[in-house]
Amino acid sequence: RSIVKGTIDTQDPRNVVIEFFANAVPTPGGDPSGHGEGAVFLGAARPNPHGKFTATLPRVPVGTLITATATDAAGNTSEFAANVAASFP
Repeated sequence: RSIVKGTIDTQDPRNVVIEFFANAVPTPGGDPSGHGEGAVFLGAARPNPHGKFTATLPRVPVGTLITATATDAAGNTSEFAANVAASFP
């Protein structure tokens, strides 16, 4: 398993769903901007009232790019977040 922890800064984080995606390197490797491309859906998490979240996702190979989106209760979805390369803790 892979563990992703973070914080989202939004007015009411409890009404947000954060979805995580993997992008293999070198193909597709994410967008040249360094953000996104949701090639493989990994899972989702809901933040606590303070915006903190922990997501337990399927294991991915080291170097796989992980990105996320946030969707609010009205169905508005953010752009893809910056890619982060998976690593061992």
